[in-house]
Amino acid sequence: MKINIHKSEFWKDKANVHQFVIVCFSILLAVILKNRYDYRDYERQWQFFINGGNPWDYGSNAYGPLHNLMAFLHLANAKLPRLIFTLSAFIASLFLYQK
Repeated sequence: MKINIHKSEFWKDKANVHQFVIVCFSILLAVILKNRYDYRDYERQWQFFINGGNPWDYGSNAYGPLHNLMAFLHLANAKLPRLIFTLSAFIASLFLYQK
């Protein structure tokens, strides 16, 4: 499914406009809100991993190796993993709820 937001047909469909607004709003929230709930634990685990620790020795790690690679993205920008989580959730929902 190829999406071109520059074409006027995209904006005529209310479902597309709603999805676009929801995605933009979610990205905005991911950027401006403080870290809460599980994300604080993610940051502690990523810091432990960056400092050379074995991530599976830190508490009860239920996440796989790809989650630990997010530590390097967190080093680049603390909000980057949150944005990736947000966008990946929307991409997954697009595939699940295609017309």
